[in-house]
Amino acid sequence: TMWNQGDARDQLIQLQDTYTNYRDEQPLDSIIDKVRQLVDKYPQFADAHTLLGQILLDANRYKPALEQLQKSLELKPRQAQVHLLAGNTALMLKDVDTAAQYSSQAIGLDPRNGRYRLHMAQVYLMKNELDQARKALVEALSLDSSLHEAHSGLSDLFARKGKISMALQQINKAIDRTPEEDAR
Repeated sequence: TMWNQGDARDQLIQLQDTYTNYRDEQPLDSIIDKVRQLVDKYPQFADAHTLLGQILLDANRYKPALEQLQKSLELKPRQAQVHLLAGNTALMLKDVDTAAQYSSQAIGLDPRNGRYRLHMAQVYLMKNELDQARKALVEALSLDSSLHEAHSGLSDLFARKGKISMALQQINKAIDRTPEEDAR
């Protein structure tokens, strides 16, 4: 069916602005209702499903959030960021296999993004696949040496294995690379 993409996009941008300025003031229910109306009006508009998924995730409604993100990916599969978001949402639901699937797809779409490998490492840690986790963390750092979370993850791995001096080296690297605003 034909639908007015320009109109849909304009409404989406307006709702994104509302959402950005809305956040901590009150419950998200009214913005959720408005975005749901947009999704109902334009069911083929992947970005509207993504926004609804993000807001539902913010509202700690993980299952409906994941459903919206999955719908967005059905409509528009080549969205690495949305795959990552779906993977994180699946992790919130303790569905590690689904999280692994989405994180893997994000990496496949954007193999140069170290952050995606960082998320994959998190999945491996939850599955207690420590060697795979270490490999993913090292790959993440080889792509982006500023990922302080990867050093932190390596520190955790070394500590679990009783390699305390290596753990301390990694935690110091993590601290050195933590941006000012995160360090506070």
